[in-house]
Amino acid sequence: MRIENELSSPFDKSRGHGAALSFSKYTVPKMELLKACWDREWILVRRNAYIYVAKTVQLIIMAIIVSTLFIKSKMHTRNEEDGAVYIGALLFTIIFNIFNGLAELTLVIKRLPVFYKQRELQFHPAWTFTLPTFLLQLPSSIIESLVWVSITYYSIGFAPEANR
Repeated sequence: MRIENELSSPFDKSRGHGAALSFSKYTVPKMELLKACWDREWILVRRNAYIYVAKTVQLIIMAIIVSTLFIKSKMHTRNEEDGAVYIGALLFTIIFNIFNGLAELTLVIKRLPVFYKQRELQFHPAWTFTLPTFLLQLPSSIIESLVWVSITYYSIGFAPEANR
């Protein structure tokens, strides 16, 4: 009965110690959370660097194969059949670049339980977890796209001159 009476009345905050109560949702400032998540993601990127190197090597090999398959000397722009060959080259490019990202999918799936647990326990907001992941993957995606375009764009014949 005494405990029930004690719990039924609201807590008098003036009796408690000031440092014992949390006045913010997260105990660490958001910039420190972002820096900690950034450091964690950077460590994961360095640890899995061999995956990114293997993806880039695979991309270079496939770009060379595609460049020889759809070689410019055989590509013409006379009729719809020639357009279908160009569409085939574009479709292969899109499909290959989509499936090239599947190597990172297992890495993302492995991190999901940690993300959900930390989000539910309110260790940090979701954006501090996802923003470093996005920003650290962006340079590798840009490099892969530039490598693919630099090898295949002129050799397939999407542009008549190399300086375009």
